[in-house]
Formats: sequence, structure tokens, C-alpha cells
Amino acid sequence: LALAKQYTLPGLGILGLHVAEGKLWAADAVTRKIYRYSMDILPVPLDVLDLSPWLLPNSRVTGFVVDGPSLLFITDRPAQLHKVDLQRVVWTSAPKGRQDR
Repeated sequence: LALAKQYTLPGLGILGLHVAEGKLWAADAVTRKIYRYSMDILPVPLDVLDLSPWLLPNSRVTGFVVDGPSLLFITDRPAQLHKVDLQRVVWTSAPKGRQDR
């Protein structure tokens, strides 16, 4: 198995990926954020969604899925399922990543 490319993604604890409509979604358990990238030749950072407003201070995101216009994510401490309407959230500009190899 040969590695074709490797990219550095922001965050400290990427817990999952989702790809839809040419966008890569990456969830970070540590920063409690969802990062979106366009998937051209290289992943290009698009924007970031901070999940903290919906979480208790000690909660940690443990998984997520995009279902049409909704983002569903699960947490521990306490175990909860959250559903967010993606048409009503505010995304912020993403930090710029870099291609490593």
C-alpha cells in the first residue's frame, strides 16, 4: 500500500470524516469544532463550525454525521445526541492548512 498524499489538518483530535458534494468535513474532539474543506487537487480550508455553544463544559464530541440539512453529533459526559439545522448556523473562516507531502 503506497501513500499518495498526506495533509496536515487543524485541530488536535480528529475523530471522523465525512465527504459530500465535493467537501471534506473533519470533526475535532479536542477543539469541539467541525472543519470543512473543498476537495480539488489539495484540500482547501473553507470554514469552521464551533460546536461549543451546544455542549456542556466537560462534554466531548465522539461522532458526527451530516444528514441533508442537519448535522447530528453525539457526545459523552453526558451521552447525548444533538441535531443542528445547518441552514441556521454561523460558520467562520478556516485557518489555512498546508500540504505536507
